[in-house]
Amino acid sequence: MGNVTIINQSIPQINYIARTCTQGEEFTMVNSYIESLVRKYSRFKNKHAAIFIEPQIDTGYPDVVVVEYYASILPEPNEVRKKITATDLKILYYIHCKKYLTLQELSQKLAYTPEEVRRSVHRLANANLIYLG
Repeated sequence: MGNVTIINQSIPQINYIARTCTQGEEFTMVNSYIESLVRKYSRFKNKHAAIFIEPQIDTGYPDVVVVEYYASILPEPNEVRKKITATDLKILYYIHCKKYLTLQELSQKLAYTPEEVRRSVHRLANANLIYLG
């Protein structure tokens, strides 16, 4: 499985929570899908995948979440990234979708205070996830 990582349990050290899978027909179907994903990604040389099984997210526990990435362009580890919050990720996603925004626009669109947005944007910039211009 060289370029596929499967995460099927909680990892308390990084506050990652996953639900324990329940055996049954749905579990069998999900496993078949995961096996097909492993076969798919095993054919690629540079593309990798992390497969999360029943991870906890804000809206519940999806059966499977797949993250594709290219290992050759992964950024250097950055200690600041360990301090990224859920709010930071929401703001990062919005920035990614809209591309160019002012702090005021972020505050208005996402209903965070200007101070929350400013702190979040600085954490994201210090983590080399966005560039301030």
